[in-house]
Amino acid sequence: MGRYKPGKPRRPRRTASLVEQDLRALVGEEITGGCDHCHAVQRMREDIEHPGIFVLGVHHEDGCPWYARRSKRKPHTPR
Repeated sequence: MGRYKPGKPRRPRRTASLVEQDLRALVGEEITGGCDHCHAVQRMREDIEHPGIFVLGVHHEDGCPWYARRSKRKPHTPR
């Protein structure tokens, strides 16, 4: 991208692709699954600093043994 030069037409802004539109529709939605050891949910979000970059995060339950091993903490055991 160069600097704007007088007399030269500007490029039109890039419109969101169909894939971006589909991903943007999933932002905030909860998708069940994502872990074989607990009832995890997945949530889509769009990166604030980089529009068009989407992140799918897996949110585990407190007592998930896989997540406890991964994060090196003891699993929550209800009393």
